[in-house]
Amino acid sequence: MRRKGLLRCRIDFLLEFSGRFCEIRTHTGVPLTKRQHEPFTDADYQKLSELLADKAPAFPNFKKDELVSKVGNNIDATSGATITVVKGQTIEGAIYSCYTLWQIANREVVELIRQHTVKKLEKKVVQNIGAINTQDANYFLVDNFKKADFISYSATVQDLIKRSKGYFAKNAIEKMPDEMFSRLELQTFFSEQYYNHLDYFAQTALLERLQNKPIVNQLALTLIQNLNTDQYQNKLVVHLLLANIDNLEDATMRVLLQKIKDNPLVVDDDIYKQIISVSKKRKLL
Repeated sequence: MRRKGLLRCRIDFLLEFSGRFCEIRTHTGVPLTKRQHEPFTDADYQKLSELLADKAPAFPNFKKDELVSKVGNNIDATSGATITVVKGQTIEGAIYSCYTLWQIANREVVELIRQHTVKKLEKKVVQNIGAINTQDANYFLVDNFKKADFISYSATVQDLIKRSKGYFAKNAIEKMPDEMFSRLELQTFFSEQYYNHLDYFAQTALLERLQNKPIVNQLALTLIQNLNTDQYQNKLVVHLLLANIDNLEDATMRVLLQKIKDNPLVVDDDIYKQIISVSKKRKLL
C-alpha cells in the first residue's frame, strides 16, 4: 500500500491505558493494501499486529526514504526493493505502511495517553487497571501513585503485592510513603503475608522501612517466628523489637529470647548486648 493509500483507509488503533499497542482494526470495505493495491491477507494482518507490538524493530532507526533501494530519481514505494536489514520484519510490498503505522502506534500518541491516564487515576480507573493483573499494569499504578494515592488505595496496593512476581513487592514497599508502615492495616497484612509471600529482598525492604516505627504484637511475633540464619535480617528484626519493647507484651519478648536460646541465630555484639541488658532490666524476662 502506498503512503497516499493510507490516507484513504480508515484504521482504528486500540491502545492500552499506558499507550501500549493492543490491536489494529480496519473498517469493512476499506482494507489495508500492498503494492499494486493488493489487499492484506490474514497472515499480513497477523504479522502487522506482531510488528506494531514490537517496541524495538530495526526500521524506525531509518529515515523513510532509506527503507527501499531507489531506482533512478523515483522514490515511490514501488520503485525498489526493501533494504535487506529490515525486510524480514516488514510486510512485502507495504514497507511504508508498516513504518507509518508503527510510528503512530508507538510514538505519536503513547505519551499523551499515558499522561491522560495518570491525570484520571480515580477509583474506577485504578480498579480497572488493577484488574488487568499484569506486571506492566501493576508497575504503572505504583510508579504513578502520589503519596495520597498510596494511602487511599492501600487495599489495592496490598492486593498487587499479594499476586505480584519478581521484584514488584520490593519496589512497591520502597515506594510507599513512610507513615503507611505505622498503620495497623498494613502491619496486619504483612504479618499474614510476610513469610509465605515475600521473597528475601522484599522482606529486607520491609524490615528497613519498619525501623523506628511502632509495631503491634501480631507483626512482632511473625518476625520472631521467621528469624533465620541471615545476620542482616536478624539485626533488623531484633533492633526493631528492642526499640518497641515498651509497646510489646512480655510474652512476645519471651518468645524472642526463647527463639534466640533454642536456635543458632547469628547476631552482632551490639545486638547481643542490648538483648542481655533488656532481659536483666525486666524481671519477667
